[in-house]
Amino acid sequence: MKKIPTIVCLRNPIARFISAFYYRVNREKAQFIREWLSQKSLGDHYDFLNYLIDTNDFNNPIISWKANQEEPKVVYNKKVEKSYGFEPQSTWLKDTPKVVFITQELCKEWDFFCNRYELPLHNLPLENSSKIHNKSNKELSESQIIFLKEIYLNDFKIYEKYKNINFEDRI
Repeated sequence: MKKIPTIVCLRNPIARFISAFYYRVNREKAQFIREWLSQKSLGDHYDFLNYLIDTNDFNNPIISWKANQEEPKVVYNKKVEKSYGFEPQSTWLKDTPKVVFITQELCKEWDFFCNRYELPLHNLPLENSSKIHNKSNKELSESQIIFLKEIYLNDFKIYEKYKNINFEDRI
């Protein structure tokens, strides 16, 4: 078996934001989040994004560790202000990664990686549960996309850089 390099898995920042929203809302212990959304008349990720754009309230119970008492306030011995799912991926990328997967093509790329490194771990059974829980068919508005691109500026730069490199060259 070949030596396995460090692996980074990048996700489209917009898809990641939407997935993090539905992950937080649909957990069994998230009743207080659902109540907060109901009080604010926020029905889905589309409404939630408009709320963030209008209020700039990042201390809300969906994103903030402080407002969400069921979550830890310390991760890897570091105090965090935002939820793990909403922090920019670029926060974790300190060095240029040796292997980069793009989640949109993860199964295909994972199989290629396993073959290249002679690993017996083929055929990932992946299902994106955010697609199941996301009942909204609304397209994001231009202002919502611009807002997310401002928040996740470095993530978009990194994602676009690696997305445009052939996966055989990234792995």
